[in-house]
Amino acid sequence: MRILGARDQAEDVLQEAAIRCLNSPAIHPEIDCLRAMLRRIVRNLALDEQRRHARSGGDTSALAEPACLRPGPEQSLADRQSLQAVLGTLRTLPPRHQRIFRTHRLGARRQNEIARDEGLSPARVHAIIVETHARLTQSLATND
Repeated sequence: MRILGARDQAEDVLQEAAIRCLNSPAIHPEIDCLRAMLRRIVRNLALDEQRRHARSGGDTSALAEPACLRPGPEQSLADRQSLQAVLGTLRTLPPRHQRIFRTHRLGARRQNEIARDEGLSPARVHAIIVETHARLTQSLATND
């Protein structure tokens, strides 16, 4: 901890040293000064970590991990509101436009296939998808 200055980094180094010792065939109980060897391994790993940190310009953002990958309550609420805005806008569109957009975006079907099934030209299907996408994007922008 004296070398790195941060307890969490020191713990990571200690764990790395333990893993290396447990997996190394060179370390065995018959070594005369096992404790000194383990100290040296931990010290060397700490120095390596310190050098790596210094090379990255002292940027701790690469080392920091988010506490939780789940969104917070504010983000969940904002996401829910955005989804409601998109669904509300989608409901205002003609059923054929809804069906074409959903089939293409969610069903992952090609525009040529959708055009054949709907009896439309591929250019018209493309125009419907672009128009629907633009309206949904606009509803999200006004929701923010």
